Amino acid sequence: MKIDKAIEILVINNDHNPNFTDADRREAHQLAIEALKRHRQALKGFTHPEHFLLPGETTD
Repeated sequence: MKIDKAIEILVINNDHNPNFTDADRREAHQLAIEALKRHRQALKGFTHPEHFLLPGETTD
């Protein structure tokens, strides 16, 4: 699944939307988890990771 499609599915977040199957929702959810894992790993390489936080993400 492409990131843009996963974002679309997760943003809509409507269980009754007939355009997305449960399999689509699971795949989008899994892709989001993997993206967050990669983001977490990438932050380890920065001297000041607080400059690269996601909106709503905190350091504590």
